[in-house]
Amino acid sequence: KGQMLSNVLGFTRMEHDEAAAQMGVEKFFDKEIRAASGKRVYERTRDGRPLSETPLKETKSRDGLNLYLTIREPIQAILEEELDRAVEKWHPKSAYAVMADPRGNILAIAQRPSFDPNDRRNMSSDSYRIRITEDVFEPGSIMKAVTVAGALDYGVITPQTMIDCGQGRWTYLGRPLTDTHGYGMQDVTGVIRKSSNIGTAKIALMMGERKLDRTLRKFGFGARTGLPLKPETRGIFPPVHRWDGLSITRFGMGYGVAVSPVQMLRAYCALASRGKLPQLRLVDRVEDPATGEVLQTPAPEPVNVFHRPETGEEIVKMMITVTEQGGTATQAAIPGYHVAGKTGTARKIEHGHYVAKYYGSFVGFVPAEKPAFVLLVTLDEPKGRYYGGTVAGPAWKAIAERTLKYLDIKPTVPLPEKKPGR
Repeated sequence: KGQMLSNVLGFTRMEHDEAAAQMGVEKFFDKEIRAASGKRVYERTRDGRPLSETPLKETKSRDGLNLYLTIREPIQAILEEELDRAVEKWHPKSAYAVMADPRGNILAIAQRPSFDPNDRRNMSSDSYRIRITEDVFEPGSIMKAVTVAGALDYGVITPQTMIDCGQGRWTYLGRPLTDTHGYGMQDVTGVIRKSSNIGTAKIALMMGERKLDRTLRKFGFGARTGLPLKPETRGIFPPVHRWDGLSITRFGMGYGVAVSPVQMLRAYCALASRGKLPQLRLVDRVEDPATGEVLQTPAPEPVNVFHRPETGEEIVKMMITVTEQGGTATQAAIPGYHVAGKTGTARKIEHGHYVAKYYGSFVGFVPAEKPAFVLLVTLDEPKGRYYGGTVAGPAWKAIAERTLKYLDIKPTVPLPEKKPGR
């Protein structure tokens, strides 16, 4: 089916007259899915005549096992089509989109550039390596929801706590931190809705280094997700004893740390499920074609990351405001549904300095009350515009809207009445 899911499925090439798995699921499960030829061993005389018609040893041939993925093909098609539209519009250096249900089952996953394993004339490692588990990026503001959730859970703040975001510029330890606008006094919901860097940094300072470090690690940052795809990065998240004075004001808003797309997706699965961090799953079951035996591959129980039962609902209500009037992602709003999410616009670092190149992201879930899926869309160096709400928000909305229709998820919010025509 062309390039559909090609980076995840992988491919083989001929080596010494045998098919050799090169990457993806094909390589990870090579021993399980590879067929084995049968073999008989006979005792013979020196001139080659068998001494007996009964073999000394016989190994029967077998087919390889069948793997059934958690991927839903119609959703995969939707995701790839809409990701291609975003790439065509914004011409990014690369792009990622990945969707899972809150329990961690991957429903669709894609990246650009990609490749068609049936046409290898122009295939290069740049297009076929699994960027979505191997690449890292500074996530920027999509990290803020995790930080604020941790502060809520530790009791450092409440949704009503007022934070002075100032006039758009704040200096800490001699280094400035800026916001797009001066937001003045905001409650914590306003900090999330406006995506205030200054507000988030001040909340992180209220938490302290140890609590912030524990929060981010509880959500899986600095650790592999365990997906059966190699290589998979741990990301970049230094231990707390290596933080400098500025780290606490930067890490909580997604700067100075680096994550993979699947790490960020997993963290938002925990937010969507109100605090249950799942193990991401790509393989649903394995079948032996000879016997018909089906081996289930159940996921471990999710890990509860919240102590307070109220934390999950509190942070989700804040994230809903991001897509409503006055939020940073109104272009990701879907009529008839509450969408909970967060935008991210992060400058890239080159040769130790931040440059005018950006990652634009939106990650969220819908319906917010009972999420059907969690979705991340990230564009690396989009051209023309770079704000996450502008470049990733519309693609996120297009994928989510079509997926809701496919899954037949009914609207949860009354639609505005249409005015009768004249």
